[in-house]
Amino acid sequence: MSQISLTEVLKPLYHLAEHRKYEELVRRLPGLWWEPYSPLAGLHRLNPLRLQYVQEVVELNGKRVLDVGCGGGIFAEAAARAGAKVVGVDPSVRSLHRADAHARGQGLEIEYAQGFAESLEFAEEFEIICAFHVLEHVDDLPQTLAACAKALKPGGFFFWLTYNQTLEAFKEIIWEAEYVHQRLPPGLHDFHRFIPPERLRELLTTCGITVQDMRGLGRDRSTSPPTLHLTDDLTVTYLGWGQKRKPMSF
Repeated sequence: MSQISLTEVLKPLYHLAEHRKYEELVRRLPGLWWEPYSPLAGLHRLNPLRLQYVQEVVELNGKRVLDVGCGGGIFAEAAARAGAKVVGVDPSVRSLHRADAHARGQGLEIEYAQGFAESLEFAEEFEIICAFHVLEHVDDLPQTLAACAKALKPGGFFFWLTYNQTLEAFKEIIWEAEYVHQRLPPGLHDFHRFIPPERLRELLTTCGITVQDMRGLGRDRSTSPPTLHLTDDLTVTYLGWGQKRKPMSF
């Protein structure tokens, strides 16, 4: 990636609505999702851990999976390779075009559709729903979770990865990444949208999803790039899963 394109990518995004930020980033850098040296290259290092976390809970092969906020299809492709029947939804049309083209180039059959997490129109169609790095970008979190719960089959699994609303998270995700080290454009993240784990648990419970696990994401900075691993510390980045309750039978 040239220095000129990097400078363009890192222009601030404050003026944009959340759903337009990634649309703008792909306009600036068409290879954003798959370029080895793009600002989002870290997602590729994180993806094996996300996939492993899901696979330790539920078998993907043959399952119908909804990837909410799929972006350029990084996780969607990994799930498809594991045998899942994947549907990816994202508000960014440019991201979806890149995702579809990349999947076709890999010989993967993934269904991509433009849409917002808050207004999913599925009803009990998926065994698994994944919302990685998207909950902190939606405009209506309760509605998003309700829509995901509705799309899940009873007994289905909901996975997420997001950021805690702590000073430590602000420092690492916003201050250091967007301002000090300039790995990401200023304005990509909004601290007010970060989600305390207990609030997320409460909202999911209201939607009929029982949280089964929450784990933190740790980084060993003695290696380059940092090695990622799961921890019990939810202070900054955390992921987890819950299961949709089945109707009681009498």
